Amino acid sequence: MKTNKYEIDMCNGSIMDKLISFALPLMLSGILQLMFNAVDIIVVGHFTGKQALAAVGSTTALINVFTNLFIGISLGANVLAARFFASGREKEMSDTVHTAILLALISGILMAGIGVISAKGALLLMGTPDNVIAQSTLYMRIYFLGMPFFMLYNYGAAILRAVGDTKRPLLFLVISGCANALLDLILVIGFHLGVAGVATATITAQMISCILVLLCLYRTDSCYQLRFSKLKIKKVYLLQIFQVDYDTYESGAKYLSYFLTPATVALAVPLYEQIEPLKKNWKAILAGIFAGAMTSALCVLVLSLIFKLSHKQYVTLLPKSITTAIGMGLSEELGGIVTITVAVIIVTGVIGNMFAENICKLFHISDPVAKGVGIGSASHAMGTSKAMEMGEIEGAMSSLSIAVSGLMTVVVSLIFSHIY
Repeated sequence: MKTNKYEIDMCNGSIMDKLISFALPLMLSGILQLMFNAVDIIVVGHFTGKQALAAVGSTTALINVFTNLFIGISLGANVLAARFFASGREKEMSDTVHTAILLALISGILMAGIGVISAKGALLLMGTPDNVIAQSTLYMRIYFLGMPFFMLYNYGAAILRAVGDTKRPLLFLVISGCANALLDLILVIGFHLGVAGVATATITAQMISCILVLLCLYRTDSCYQLRFSKLKIKKVYLLQIFQVDYDTYESGAKYLSYFLTPATVALAVPLYEQIEPLKKNWKAILAGIFAGAMTSALCVLVLSLIFKLSHKQYVTLLPKSITTAIGMGLSEELGGIVTITVAVIIVTGVIGNMFAENICKLFHISDPVAKGVGIGSASHAMGTSKAMEMGEIEGAMSSLSIAVSGLMTVVVSLIFSHIY
């Protein structure tokens, strides 16, 4: 059913007219998304030099893979939304919209973290030359920070296309593409930022397209209207987006639990190998972990008071520094929003992984036990991966801190949940 001038009534009229009106903007949108990286290459090639050109050019294959992959995944949301919209099932349509948008946000944050951490390794596997690897890694890491915007745009655009609106997603890409080209020139020529400049321009342009598509969904009066207060992932729609039936999901997911044992052992091995420092410093270690749990809770309390968060939002943030498995259960028990808790835990871990080593240097923390306890208490498993890179003792102490901090945070959070 057509409700505004942008939607296409796919059920009535000439098939060829509908096909051209729908498919042409869709094809152009795909081309424009791939051209973001091409514009960056052109600008750095003309105004920065051969090395910068090689650095950005070496990322093209990886970026094209991710672009096509996530455009493809968003088609699941497109098909499901189109089915509900065409059959007039407004509640199901609304649930699909809110599930898809929250899924896009969480997966975008997750991909940003994975991309920042693994960018250098992926480029090395692709044989990126040593003389450009540093600049290529910088470009990829900044580019991946824009993944949440990229994912939100693609899922939002998929919903609009489901109702026959392919023109506005194309228009938003044209606007953001022009912004990308303009910002490339300003940041590269005006501010001499080189590779970092074109990457920053790209994620800024992606943010613009993301905001435009979300505003479009927010302002509509139709059944695909977006309301941020309704964001919730419903498993039945999530599985349909990925086109996986529930029975298949259950039969496959149960095997993942088998990996928990070797994963736990992998963390326990370095701890066992460093048992002597643990015995020697156990009092200081427990005190440090407890201080970390208390500091985390106090920070959430102070920020909640400053920004006047609701109790539900407050308890959602309390488990931010512990591992996801414990954090999800704790958030649900306290009445928080579990999906937001997961996103916050991921962001905390990514930040810890990225900045832990620099923070230790900034505050002149040189003791390996102190480093490990601090990183594990603040940024769980993602931080522990960085601690293991820093040294065996750091990794062992961080592994211990994940478990003990989780237990302490449960107790501290239960107490703090009654304060605010």
